[in-house]
Amino acid sequence: MIHRVRLTKLPQELEFPEEMCECIWYEESRQSLAFDGFMSKATFDRLEALHRDLEYRRALEELFRIAVPEDCLPQPRRQTLLWLAAGVMLVLMASVLGLFQWYAN
Repeated sequence: MIHRVRLTKLPQELEFPEEMCECIWYEESRQSLAFDGFMSKATFDRLEALHRDLEYRRALEELFRIAVPEDCLPQPRRQTLLWLAAGVMLVLMASVLGLFQWYAN
């Protein structure tokens, strides 16, 4: 899938590495930066390091955001929190039961 974001012009002297030219390119007629497929964090880091132009970096960040499937993004750790809460409850219950046993003796 090809993803596009608006970029009025490609910064001067910016050239994409030859091995990446099939997945990222600038479309002057559309004034957009295009990327084909999934963009990994390593790819993003490599592309970001190519130029310090702020407009280019903002466009690249937006392109990265839309070129990463939602199921690849870090999800909230809800299940981990539930297990942690259950563990805390078990420890509290064991402590309370231990106090009852101690008091009964």
